[in-house]
Amino acid sequence: QRQEITITKIHFAATVESTGQIIRFGPRKYHGLVYKCEGKTYYNISGHEINHTEHTILYLPKGREYYVQTDENSTCIAINFDLLNDTVLENGALIEPDNPEIYYNLFQEMEKEWRSRRIGYYAKCMSILYNIIALLITAANMQDIPQYKYKCLKKAISYLEEHYTDNTLNIGTLARQCSMSEAYFRCCFKEA
Repeated sequence: QRQEITITKIHFAATVESTGQIIRFGPRKYHGLVYKCEGKTYYNISGHEINHTEHTILYLPKGREYYVQTDENSTCIAINFDLLNDTVLENGALIEPDNPEIYYNLFQEMEKEWRSRRIGYYAKCMSILYNIIALLITAANMQDIPQYKYKCLKKAISYLEEHYTDNTLNIGTLARQCSMSEAYFRCCFKEA
């Protein structure tokens, strides 16, 4: 059974530039998502080692101690937030998205809105963060389906990720991306 994710508060969204230092952090106060724009960062989260490279996303769990060592000229966009239920991936997770530019654009948009503090910025930031998390969950779930079905649906998934805000998006459009009938597409998608 899948647990719903409820974001209760966003604390921070910013571009972070590093200069090649090693930093030890105590237990994290918040959950974090980090999009690596440039460079490479080495993380040690409670003894679990993760190499965070360009165009990947790192989930940092609340409550875990960690060390960070960055390359010089390393840049990332970081978002810190709280969840209603603190179910976490204990040692963090590194995500290598199929379409990193989609995530990069969302992280940039989030950071820009957070920095602007214009009327409605917080609601926009919540919406963007939910979009990021929804895309990450969808991508993770696609890794669990049989490879042949994933290959069949990959074009539709990519199209969906690129056009998720399009109000005219429908099953027919997605089925055409996969060169399938709507009925067969529905069947494959339901089985996946």
